[in-house]
Amino acid sequence: MLNIPSYCPNYMLDLETNIEHVYLFTMKLHKKCVKRVLEYEEGRLPKFLLQEMIRANCGWRSDLENLGERWGVEFNTEWENRNFWEDKLKQVIGAIRDGIRKRALERATRSNFCNHYRELMGLSVDMGYMRDEVSFNDIRWIFKIRCGVLHLNDRPGRADDRKKCALCKEREVEDILHFMGRCPILREYRMKWFRKSRLDTGWICKGCIQ
Repeated sequence: MLNIPSYCPNYMLDLETNIEHVYLFTMKLHKKCVKRVLEYEEGRLPKFLLQEMIRANCGWRSDLENLGERWGVEFNTEWENRNFWEDKLKQVIGAIRDGIRKRALERATRSNFCNHYRELMGLSVDMGYMRDEVSFNDIRWIFKIRCGVLHLNDRPGRADDRKKCALCKEREVEDILHFMGRCPILREYRMKWFRKSRLDTGWICKGCIQ
């Protein structure tokens, strides 16, 4: 949908789109299903089978206990209480969601890919472009600029000499900062749209979130 290259790191997708993982979506469906079956009248076959599965400590119950232990949510023995499912699984889902974002932020901080992205993450400003009022085409361009995944010469796996800018004679790496901010061939476009001959890193980073 965003038409981004395959080398774009997953942590950028997590941080930029804030779209919930399919794993969490399926966990919510599981929670609703179990809660609904537990609300059935006594004697209904689906409820009877579910209760027997719980008592037998089948695979999915054990998996949920392991998830709770991993994410710091203490499970008790009230497995057949529908409120238990509503509360405990909501806590687990929330903990996993927070954990995914924390892991993405850690990877963004440590990664050597797209160095300006680390500076971008340090600016405590709401990015605010993933919304209905912004056209999808604009969202694509903003994402590519913020994440440094325009189709430029600076790409993973390329030899250093092939990463140089092919437009100018500066012999600089053609990354998003050079392309937008320094390449002399593109100076007239910067003057036209930004009223500046050069754009420094800070200006580009701030411009990416406004």
